[in-house]
Amino acid sequence: MMFDIYKTNPFLDGRIEAENLLKLGVGDYLQAVASGEGLPIWTDLQEQLDDCAQNPDRRHIVHDPSFRVFVPVSGGLDSMTALAMAINAGHNVCAVNVNTGAEYSAREAKVISWNIESHLNAIRDDGSDQQLTFHKLNVPVGYKKYEHVDRGRNLIAIVAIAELALTKGWWGELWFGNVAEYGESGVIAGDKSHRFFIEMNVLLRSASLPVEVRSPLGALDKTDLLRWWFYHCEDAHVWLQNQWSCHSDNSEHCGSCSGCWSRWVAFKELSMDAIPSMPEIDFSAKLQLAKDRWSSSQTTSLAHSKTRLIRYLTAMGVDPEKM
Repeated sequence: MMFDIYKTNPFLDGRIEAENLLKLGVGDYLQAVASGEGLPIWTDLQEQLDDCAQNPDRRHIVHDPSFRVFVPVSGGLDSMTALAMAINAGHNVCAVNVNTGAEYSAREAKVISWNIESHLNAIRDDGSDQQLTFHKLNVPVGYKKYEHVDRGRNLIAIVAIAELALTKGWWGELWFGNVAEYGESGVIAGDKSHRFFIEMNVLLRSASLPVEVRSPLGALDKTDLLRWWFYHCEDAHVWLQNQWSCHSDNSEHCGSCSGCWSRWVAFKELSMDAIPSMPEIDFSAKLQLAKDRWSSSQTTSLAHSKTRLIRYLTAMGVDPEKM
């Protein structure tokens, strides 16, 4: 096997060892992760790390023509908010969609295209010399997925974007659209955790890749993101209508996957109907799953943490204390 180096457990306890990236080079490293041979095994990390370690207040204008804020975009609420915040802050922005071959990739592409063009039009209308570029990188994964999730997709995205920066002669910050409600949740959201981003920055520095990962939404939840849109944009409903949070490639949001549920809860907490609208769904199966998992430490697609599960139940009109 070409990637026998990975048989020596290079991802011990969720740590990503930079020497493997250095030995293989970026291309083979990404291929190894995408093939599943170098797939990280995230552990349930419970460490409470200082937010300042990966959330420094660096959202200021850097007057260097080679500086960029890189934003991985998937078309959903989180990444679209990170993109809008970076543009709103006046940075030169590079939006990047890393296509790993998910079934909803085509739907994502349409949504992302609309958003990028709309942001470009807004920049032109302002008469600004601010720059916004868009790149699509294809790194198809070759292993069995967990539901819609490509384990390691975020690792692939970060390293691929860092290589893009290197080839363009750019440097800067990679703003990841993770929100606080995911937390340190191990198997499913391990690659959105504080520990993961810190380890990624160690890897990037060790490999002399010119990007540092930041999580500007790390202290927020999806409801906070909606508040941001309504506060900053008179036409917020138009932007929200043209986002895609669903894990299917249907013409409309299915209303039942975890992406739809997270979005639905956020709007529910603002006493609003979801934008885009979602079909009427039967809550009974979700409610039963919540009851079954209430006292369990297992992660699920319904709730990555107990805090998030409480929010789901409350949005459904269920008092968790009476379960």
